[in-house]
Amino acid sequence: TGFVARGGQTVALRLRGPGDAATPYTLQVRAVALTGGGSVGVLRGGIIREVEPNDPAVLANRIVVPEFTPVLIRGVGGAFDLDTFEFVPQRGGVLQITNLAVSGPAQYLLETSEFFGVVNEFATIPSGGSVQVPVFRGVRYRLRWLLDTPTQTPYLLRLQIFPPLAIGTPTNPGTVPPFGGGGTTGGV
Repeated sequence: TGFVARGGQTVALRLRGPGDAATPYTLQVRAVALTGGGSVGVLRGGIIREVEPNDPAVLANRIVVPEFTPVLIRGVGGAFDLDTFEFVPQRGGVLQITNLAVSGPAQYLLETSEFFGVVNEFATIPSGGSVQVPVFRGVRYRLRWLLDTPTQTPYLLRLQIFPPLAIGTPTNPGTVPPFGGGGTTGGV
């Protein structure tokens, strides 16, 4: 049995014993980092540290994006360094990707093998800018991140999933959520 603890780490619980209910057993609790190319370290304040190598999709840093709670990722990019992160939302909604780097624009690609049309080519996010993309629960996503700098440069990236938007509200009837979404129906 496992659960996600503070800081995005998974805590695994393992019971050992001969299987007899009357026999004493030992309970071991340990933190297991979610891994890709290496363990994803969590810095003070809950910021995730990007770990190399994570350029190819098979070595993506696996991260947890909690329901409606922002995740900050600190890394180093630029000079043709492509960073890849993988996550599976527990709830659907709108993923906001924010480039908090002061070094300039970044390129991103959000992909999944489940279906096409998420963001299937690299797009630009200016420094301090954000984009919003719909995501669905249980679907595995890969975020590929590339800084437009000629040298290795630190960056800070924020990911946050917001609740899905309903079509039409009492205060704003007839509104349509971004990307033509259908509100909370359709398994979001």
